[in-house]
Amino acid sequence: RFRFSHTTKNKCTTMARTTKPLSNTQIEKAKPKEKDYTLSDGQGLYLLIKSTGAKLWRFNYYKPITKKRTEISLGSFPAVQLAEARAIREEYRVLLAQGIDPKTQKEKEEQEKAVQLEHSFETVANLWRESKSTIKPLTLKKYWAIIENYLMPTLGKIPVNQITPLIAKTALDIPYHQNKAEMFRKSVKLLNAILNYAVYSLFLIPSNPCEKIITAYELPVRGEIPTIKPDELPDFFDRLENSNLDLITKYLIQWQLLTMVRPNEAVTAEYADIDEEKGLWIIPSHKMKQTKSNRNEDHIVPLSKQSIALLANIKRLSLSGYLFPSLRSESGHLSGQTANKAIRDGMGYKGKLKAHGLRKIASTYLHEAGILPDVVELCLAHTIKGIRGVYNKAEYLSHRKAALQKWGNYVEQCQLQAIAPHLKIVA
Repeated sequence: RFRFSHTTKNKCTTMARTTKPLSNTQIEKAKPKEKDYTLSDGQGLYLLIKSTGAKLWRFNYYKPITKKRTEISLGSFPAVQLAEARAIREEYRVLLAQGIDPKTQKEKEEQEKAVQLEHSFETVANLWRESKSTIKPLTLKKYWAIIENYLMPTLGKIPVNQITPLIAKTALDIPYHQNKAEMFRKSVKLLNAILNYAVYSLFLIPSNPCEKIITAYELPVRGEIPTIKPDELPDFFDRLENSNLDLITKYLIQWQLLTMVRPNEAVTAEYADIDEEKGLWIIPSHKMKQTKSNRNEDHIVPLSKQSIALLANIKRLSLSGYLFPSLRSESGHLSGQTANKAIRDGMGYKGKLKAHGLRKIASTYLHEAGILPDVVELCLAHTIKGIRGVYNKAEYLSHRKAALQKWGNYVEQCQLQAIAPHLKIVA
């Protein structure tokens, strides 16, 4: 009997001690002591009470391979509550059951998160912008403004590998529901350009998940550029002459009308680009609207007699190397919106005519006058489309000169019609 009871007693003393789980009240009431001490919750989880008063969660475990005891921090109390600490402990116990070291797994996840943050949409967008050396600075500036206004607020901080069509749609919905058709289209285009850059240049994602996101929308109708008919030009010149616009703006509108160029090409015109003897204005490629087909190509504008006469008047106001200088602008020349604002507000054509519509007036007149369509398109610095454009590389310079002179004669005729009634009144 004595031996039996002794053996039983030994077995009882060697049984594992059961740890009573902690309570929230116990944790909250735990006070700092002279030395650090611990409160155990069981299964490796304990709370370290520092002499400073800090309460830190720790998980103690054996490493799967080396079987050495180690521990990992789970955060501090009360930021991490008891229930949350227990949930983390159970996650780590599941990893350990699979032979995975929680500490190694945590470090791996933190590294992956850091990589993802490094490759956020904003970071990739900036790298994309830096790579676009072939795009005109002014055009790139406009693109970046769209990216900042419509894409960055929603997507900026999101890693590119986490951008889904649903997330991207929340950004694109903004210009779409504001009925900003052009901003919406450009936002879609730029979103795909950046994500394709992440795929094919940076190799960050295997494919672009938003490549066909446009199909999620009922496409808004493109706004028609308002314009007037060629036979309305006399009234146009009457309004121009009697407006309160400054002389340099009036000259800018006439120059754009006569040369058939785009607003930005007109305001960036420089005397250095004009050969008055040959009557040619050679616009450098970097000032032109860039397309895949005209990249790195200068645009030649044969100047009509009316354009050369206007140039002489512009020279009298010359303050710099630009035909249309501005002392207030950092660029040194007038804004591409100057003519548009003047036509809209200064001449009363709001909703009826835009500066870009001046090109449509010239195009309409020349087509109706029987000028070859290819010649008209080249005067507008457009590419000849289709298979003909692939094989037909003619510049039609002499034809363009004749076309622009014919247009210049008509413009002059309209100007004379506009001032004729006023001359009669004076007489």
